[in-house]
Amino acid sequence: MPLHIEDDAKQWLQKKQKPVTIQLVDVESCCAPSVSEATISFHTPKHQAQFEQISMYDTAIYIKKPLLANYTITLKLAGFGPFKLLSTKLAPVAVTEV
Repeated sequence: MPLHIEDDAKQWLQKKQKPVTIQLVDVESCCAPSVSEATISFHTPKHQAQFEQISMYDTAIYIKKPLLANYTITLKLAGFGPFKLLSTKLAPVAVTEV
């Protein structure tokens, strides 16, 4: 599966008990090419047809199409104490030749 959740992030998600939405946001710049950044929010998306839903560890995870086809997504926990947050790492899926 192209979605990996580290153990500490898994425990944190189970405690939070909120849906997770992962999507790309294009960041525009005046002097450099635009960059796509993965964002995480804790709500159910308005347009669910644009997302793939995966249920893992009693959590609904919505991932914007076609992220799962193009990237391996890793969710991990960052920060400490009450300042913890969920972060993503996207790695392009390796294309295998036949």
